[in-house]
Amino acid sequence: MGPLFFLSLALIGAGVVAATNDDEDTSSSVDSSDPSADRDVRQIEGSSNADFLAGTDGSERIDGRQGHDTIVAGWGDDTVSGGFGQDQLFGGDGDDWLNGDDWHDTLEGGNGGDILEGGNGNDSLLGESGDDILLGGNGLDTLEGGFGEDFLEGGVGADVLNGGEGRDFVFGGAGSDTLNGGDDRDLLFGGETLRELTVEEINSVMAGGDFPLDATENPLDTTPDSLNGGNGDDVMLLQIGDTATGGAGSDLFISTINGSLEDLEAITVTDYNVSEDFIQIVMASTDVASDYTIEADGATGNANVIFDGQVVMVVEGGAATLTNVAQLNLIY
Repeated sequence: MGPLFFLSLALIGAGVVAATNDDEDTSSSVDSSDPSADRDVRQIEGSSNADFLAGTDGSERIDGRQGHDTIVAGWGDDTVSGGFGQDQLFGGDGDDWLNGDDWHDTLEGGNGGDILEGGNGNDSLLGESGDDILLGGNGLDTLEGGFGEDFLEGGVGADVLNGGEGRDFVFGGAGSDTLNGGDDRDLLFGGETLRELTVEEINSVMAGGDFPLDATENPLDTTPDSLNGGNGDDVMLLQIGDTATGGAGSDLFISTINGSLEDLEAITVTDYNVSEDFIQIVMASTDVASDYTIEADGATGNANVIFDGQVVMVVEGGAATLTNVAQLNLIY
């Protein structure tokens, strides 16, 4: 699958440069008071004003502190914190770690494998090139993976997530989210909680295998999300009220709900193509396949997947093509 799913996050060591800033421009001076400090990593700090902070070709730790700051990290492997304020953070080249902290921030990773954390506030995160990790945090966030194999997590709030080009893992988190896979084969899940998967399990799913999940391991999420796979052969994990569009390619729609829904909203699949798409239902150990039926809705042309007398999935336009439970992949 690539480095996307090997999420080993290393902290950058202590810095040795303390920047002084009385105005809006920042100058840096070497702090030699600590003889044991690592001189390969410098530290730059802003002020309570609106600062412009620029890194160099080395590895730096840059903290904007208070104020609406603009920080350009430079060419090294940098750690950048916006602090309190509406900040703009640019990673540049290198493998950077950008954290918006509080307020409404804009983060752009640039080249390299970057980690972007929005923090609190309504943030905009753009991974650009490289295999990136984007974490929205709290607020109404917009995440764009860009090029490469990216991991996107919206966090708390109604977020918009776009994987972009490359094989991406797009995870909505809490709230009614809008997920778009983009190009290539993507894995989309709008829910709040998913048990930790091994690299081997994810690689298997992305290669077309069954999803390795017992329904009882996946807590029920009743917040509806909108998922669009885009181009490529995509995998979409669906829960109560979700609406899924596979887009171009051979797509796998997986229902991870089980048992009585107690009148909660059904899943909707908008573009099922019997010749290339697949529907998989993860059943609880107490479910039996005979409890599932499929009924055609003559008024709408839809096919309704029914469990224990209640509609759990609506397949739009599927009345003529999805006619038998045998067409579903029912797994425990």
